[in-house]
Amino acid sequence: MEEYRRDKSTLLRTLAYYQFKRDFTTVNDYYWGVGSSLQAVAGRVRHMNSNDDFHAILGLTQAKYKTPLGHSPVKYAAKLTVSQRWHRLLTLVIMTSAFERYLTAVATIAIASDPVLTPGFPKKIDGLTLAKYNLHAGDRPTEQLTKGEWPSRLAVFRRYFGDVPATLQSNQGVLEIMRNKRNQVAHAFGLRSEEHTSELQSRQYL
Repeated sequence: MEEYRRDKSTLLRTLAYYQFKRDFTTVNDYYWGVGSSLQAVAGRVRHMNSNDDFHAILGLTQAKYKTPLGHSPVKYAAKLTVSQRWHRLLTLVIMTSAFERYLTAVATIAIASDPVLTPGFPKKIDGLTLAKYNLHAGDRPTEQLTKGEWPSRLAVFRRYFGDVPATLQSNQGVLEIMRNKRNQVAHAFGLRSEEHTSELQSRQYL
């Protein structure tokens, strides 16, 4: 039987990472599944004549589709345009939520494992021992890592863990733009800030 070692993980990655991979797969499936469907349908509708029965051509003959989709290909095309924009915006919302869930989970694991947050083993205070005896070593709220503007989030990250990963630090500006856009979608029905929208589009986030 292999001996358990506190300083050696039984997995290649954290459980938070595997959860994030599953979340990201869900986001990926949603983005490409819905996006390709909208693109395919919009492409067909774009080449229809005004008198074409798009309901019949697209197989949308059920009664529930008779009124909501409009009575002409042009009107239906307009609905598809709205849907394409909201598909991108909602993808941004769930993508940022997945990342924030990962950040919270991995930070929670790190703090629980090593409340003092010092590298290497043995630990000054081993979180496993505290958990075993139901003891507490103070509070490091992880909410501050996912709330507010990204500069303040990264400041908390640096205070907790010493260093901010280079990739996270270098993308601070992009993350802040995404946070603002996500808030616009969630709280202002997607009202656009042209400056942020243009920058996101140039970076292919929208």
